[in-house]
Amino acid sequence: MTAASEPARQEALHAAELAADDSRDIPPDDEAWGWPDPDCGPPAELAGMPDEELDKLLAAVPAPPSEPVWPVGSSAGDWPSRRAQRAGEVWPAGFYPRDGSGGGCGFADGGTLDVLAAGIVLAGFADGAHAGLPGLDDDVLIGVLRAWRRLSSWATARELDAVAELARRRPADRTPPAMAGKFPQVLSEFIADEVAVALTLTRKSAETEVGLALDLATRLTGTAAALAAGQLDLRRVEVITRGTAGLTDAHAAAVEAMVLPDAPQMTTGQLFRAVRNAVQAADPEAVRKQREEALKDARVESWIDPVGTANLAGRNLPAASVLAADKRLCQIAAAWKKQGADFGMDQLRARAYLALLLGLDTATPPADLLPATDVPGPGSSAGQARDGEQVPAGLRRPEPGGDVPPLAGSVHVTVPLATLMQLSEAPGEAAGYGPIDPDTARALACAAAGHPATRWHIIVTGPSGQAVGYGCASGRGNTVGDDGEWAVSVTAEPVAAGDCDHHNAEPRYRPSPALQRLIRARSNKCTYPGCTLPAARCDLDHTIPYDKDGMTCECNLAPLCRRHHRLKQAEDWKLEQTSPGVMAWITPAGRRYISVPSKHPT
Repeated sequence: MTAASEPARQEALHAAELAADDSRDIPPDDEAWGWPDPDCGPPAELAGMPDEELDKLLAAVPAPPSEPVWPVGSSAGDWPSRRAQRAGEVWPAGFYPRDGSGGGCGFADGGTLDVLAAGIVLAGFADGAHAGLPGLDDDVLIGVLRAWRRLSSWATARELDAVAELARRRPADRTPPAMAGKFPQVLSEFIADEVAVALTLTRKSAETEVGLALDLATRLTGTAAALAAGQLDLRRVEVITRGTAGLTDAHAAAVEAMVLPDAPQMTTGQLFRAVRNAVQAADPEAVRKQREEALKDARVESWIDPVGTANLAGRNLPAASVLAADKRLCQIAAAWKKQGADFGMDQLRARAYLALLLGLDTATPPADLLPATDVPGPGSSAGQARDGEQVPAGLRRPEPGGDVPPLAGSVHVTVPLATLMQLSEAPGEAAGYGPIDPDTARALACAAAGHPATRWHIIVTGPSGQAVGYGCASGRGNTVGDDGEWAVSVTAEPVAAGDCDHHNAEPRYRPSPALQRLIRARSNKCTYPGCTLPAARCDLDHTIPYDKDGMTCECNLAPLCRRHHRLKQAEDWKLEQTSPGVMAWITPAGRRYISVPSKHPT
């Protein structure tokens, strides 16, 4: 055979192969080549996808089970479609089971991506669909929404895995490190602080995250797997972890076994009740033990809202006492209504709550809750509040600070001078709470001015809001007008910044009151990044220890809360004060975090 005839021979062989396999003359069957939906081809979202990416998608789709696996709480009769018979997956987080009739593709109802387990593959498709959100129909849009919720759970699980791994590497001081994959016998008490500064969290939030990570890594591994698979979201996981707090590992596993099968189909409220019932069944004494432990953590919390209001809440209080107190507020509010206070019960209960705590008389309602004259006040009209909110005609709107009794310096408030003089509407700040609106700042300042024991601290700030000078005075000062106006005379002392000339250095360990005030004016909170404990409640710590030649000076002192004072002294933690008030915290991981002097309201 000559070389010239070889191409002809190859062409003939190829033609023979085609004749022997006529399946090549028709489009390949989707099920034959591996596409999991036998009723249609790849959806539009997959058009033009490279073969290697499509292979990843197909590899991520679970193989059909040998027998149908029905979603929890259903039967074969409830799920007639072929798609439902082939699925075999647990329903993702927060989604009620459907009737299985969807015959869509991709993210549509019944499509592969609509129930695909969370992971890199699903993330790629969801991200690709994001650019075209406006063009998706409602069915596909809901599928994308469901996908992102599963991915959120998956990402949260990975984050918590990383937190747990950090905990494995952080034994307490003088505790040997653990073997790979194990936890030390005693964990460092400062793991949450390292997580907080890394993720910009409050310490309370970081403690919650560390506790959750440890629970999922040790005694609630089933819940951890459900979170990673996207079957549960973070809120439901928190319901399970909080509900099983204090249980033995065996009892926690028993509760998991009872609640996990139905948990993906439950709201958080339904899951809470299911967990509570399961705990009671697994360990009848557990509920009593949990209550007793919680009572040990009873506390009152207060915090400022972004809109300028504030919250005061009691936590972990005896249930019977709370119910009785709640009824008492209802009784006072109802009595006020009978006396003409024509506001809603929620408003009246809230005012009664504050009146009781402030020691005010509750026999009659506050004057601003009673009907006023028919003549509208300045800036308002009958039946309408000054900000446009509708209120009953003939009533005066409650003014902020109206119920504040004279204060003896018990609240640390920073108010810009222009705000205090009503020349500006810049906000103030309450120590430990945060920004407060100008009306509230003026009301608190006036309440403080009504008490002779009040101490006035004057902070001179630079363009950045940081302190450059400080002075203080006590009492009302000198009366300067017939109407009771008064003035305070203060001499300000410069606050060190940049290079320190040590002119305020003192030859002793404990700084004088004057030096303490300078330091707290410069940094009005604990200087650990993110810590908000007021400096008035902190230790004034020598950054370089005094017994190691550390100076008692502005450049070597800083307020540290007791916890972060101890953290600074822990193994593998370091603290440097690079210039007065500029603190460099170095974590055991070698990460360096900087905190700077406080910025005061201006």
